[in-house]
Amino acid sequence: MDNIKTSKKEKHEHAVIVCSVIGKPGRPDYIIDKKEQLLNFINLRDNFLSEKHLIISKEEKKVFFKISKDEYDIWKKNDSQTLDERKPDESEYVSECDVLGEYDWEHKRVFLYTRNIEKLCNKSNNKTNEHEEKKYIVETYIHELFHAFFHHETLQAKNQYNHIRDYILEIEETLTEFCVLYFLKNMRNNPFYIRLKGFFNFDEDEMSEFALQDIRNKQNAVGPLAAYGFGAYLFEKLGPSNQYKLINNYIQKLGYIDENDDKVKEYRRKVRFSYFVPGYQEDCLNLLKDILEPSAN
Repeated sequence: MDNIKTSKKEKHEHAVIVCSVIGKPGRPDYIIDKKEQLLNFINLRDNFLSEKHLIISKEEKKVFFKISKDEYDIWKKNDSQTLDERKPDESEYVSECDVLGEYDWEHKRVFLYTRNIEKLCNKSNNKTNEHEEKKYIVETYIHELFHAFFHHETLQAKNQYNHIRDYILEIEETLTEFCVLYFLKNMRNNPFYIRLKGFFNFDEDEMSEFALQDIRNKQNAVGPLAAYGFGAYLFEKLGPSNQYKLINNYIQKLGYIDENDDKVKEYRRKVRFSYFVPGYQEDCLNLLKDILEPSAN
């Protein structure tokens, strides 16, 4: 989840509204005072993350995703049991979910909301599942680190060192989830992966399959959440060489994707309910490849 601020006066077709914390703000349990290198095949600069970049919080933060009536109708028809909706007025519907993690791009910090992770793991049997909780923490932490990395590379691409944020949800969340799966499957010799595994003591194949299933489940949604699930579709559709190519192309395009481009608009519209419309997932794959195709010199 990327930290997004939305003005009340602004109306964004694909807006995400980050709502106030439910309950009293929690004091961070601890802060890891250490900078970690995310990927060994990319040259990271000094300003990738703040020195105290990881905050473990007990805040029970929620996010409301705005969806259209058409998207709501498709979701209700196909998957009504998992739809948690609110209807503020006749023209919009809102899906609500707990925030597990967040990248604070203004201060270059990663938040993990462990109370929400605990609640997610306790839903089925009302008992703490520490093994499952640990896997959610690993998956979420890697997800937010990729947001941090993409922000860093955007600043580098534009030769800017202030805290601007170019962020198109339906593209970045897809690629972020995609990168989580690529990292867990194909980068097990990476120094950061080895440290992460040593700290949490997880089984490599089990961790990779857990993340794949978790992200795959998000396809059964409409609106912005479906873009997260589309990352699993890409990962399973593409072979390792094409997976790496897609990541590399996205890095090269960071800061230069025009949200007003017709292909970008079409991709954003279709990916929001691509799971339920025959042919839309393949359309979105081809659109994304075109959007991320390197420009001719």
